[in-house]
Amino acid sequence: MSACDLNKAHISSNIAADLKTILMSVFESTSNGVLIVDASGTIVTVNPAFTKITGYAASEVVGKSPNVLNSGRQNKIFYKSMWDELNTQGKWEGEIWNRRKDGEIYPEWLSITSVPPPMGSIEYFVGTFSDISSIKTDEDKLIQLAFYDPLTSLPNRVLFHDRLSHTLAHAQREENRFAVIFIDLDGFKNINDSYGHLAGDTVLLETAGRLKGCVRASDTVARLAGDEFTIIADKVSSISDITTVAINIMNVMAADFTINGQRISCGISIGISVYPESGDNAATLLENADTAMYGVKKAGKNGFRFHALPGQRRVKHQTRSSRPATNILPQTSFIQYRAGQK
Repeated sequence: MSACDLNKAHISSNIAADLKTILMSVFESTSNGVLIVDASGTIVTVNPAFTKITGYAASEVVGKSPNVLNSGRQNKIFYKSMWDELNTQGKWEGEIWNRRKDGEIYPEWLSITSVPPPMGSIEYFVGTFSDISSIKTDEDKLIQLAFYDPLTSLPNRVLFHDRLSHTLAHAQREENRFAVIFIDLDGFKNINDSYGHLAGDTVLLETAGRLKGCVRASDTVARLAGDEFTIIADKVSSISDITTVAINIMNVMAADFTINGQRISCGISIGISVYPESGDNAATLLENADTAMYGVKKAGKNGFRFHALPGQRRVKHQTRSSRPATNILPQTSFIQYRAGQK
């Protein structure tokens, strides 16, 4: 070998040594967690960031399977797909939920790359990951702002319309019945004017809680604006079932609100439309429920009414308060109900 060749070999050796030092420095100092797993699925080494993120010291995981981090959030199908891609493409990247040593489940962005030796078969897998908990928290906040009412935490108008569309599509496929219930507080402006907006907010918050207590978890209670609330009562078998829900709402809302030691009463007017009797699309159902609610307002407030259909048979009904209210026999779909009525 010539002196020139020896010199080149020496330079290459120095570069290799420097590169190894650089790579080790990156491995030790990077803020991303790194773990190296051999072909048998055993952890060979981890870096300090791995310990900082997961809470596990190197001595606690080296020689063990990465399953020590398994949160149970991902199923077998997820992992099969991941390993299939690793074995065919040599790499995989995606979001995964793992478990820290203290039991906390957290989201991370994980990238895995296979490292084959010169002979070609895979010898190691290198996984690098970052904790994306703060990113997910920011995403959740944005979702909360976009789809939920900031005061009551109920679905807002946007989310209500989305859920109504889904409910309608499902009802059309399954031939189910559901109801859209419009609720407006009677005299709410007077509460704001007389007791202040803080008292008004308290009434709205408690109203939200009372309404949620009247329906099932599968139903939707939303606040559209101001003192207007809506409910989607899904998969109801009969008009009488919806009537029961409406009566329950009237009864729970009949109780006074106690604010700063003062008892405040607030009635409600409710309008109800039913799919498919009151309409076969979202716009019509909403319009008919709104129309029925304003019918209650015009008739004296503090009651509920189903959307009136052509050919209904109505009768007069005397309420406890001796005020006449329009009612209809159970087999039809129009009812005017007053608070206190049985």
